[in-house]
Amino acid sequence: MATPYRRGGSIAGVVLLLTIYFIVVPPMAQDPGYHAFADARTLHGLRNFWNVISNIPFFLVALYGVKALRRRIAFVDPWERVAYCILLGGIAAVSAGSAYYHLRPNECRPPTR
Repeated sequence: MATPYRRGGSIAGVVLLLTIYFIVVPPMAQDPGYHAFADARTLHGLRNFWNVISNIPFFLVALYGVKALRRRIAFVDPWERVAYCILLGGIAAVSAGSAYYHLRPNECRPPTR
C-alpha cells in the first residue's frame, strides 16, 4: 500500500509533467468548421440559444448535489465527501465553460468590452 507521501508525490509528479507538456508543445489548430453548429438560431437576443441553454441541467445537477451534501449524506470515509465536492465543482465548471463557449464559438476570444 502506498503511503500518503508517496501518493502525493506521484500526483505532484504527474501535474509537473503535464505542466511542462503544455508549456513545450504548441497549440493545435482547430478546423474552423468545428465551430459551425447545426442550430445557430438567435432567440431572446442570445446567439446559439439552445446550445447555451442546454447547459442549465448540468448546473442544476451540481446544485442538487450541494443540497444533498447539506442533508449530511453518509460517507464511509472523509475523503469521499471531498471527492464528491470536486465532482460537483467539475460539473458546475463544465456547465459554465460550455455556456461561455457557445455564446460566441471560436478558438481565441478577445476580452469583451
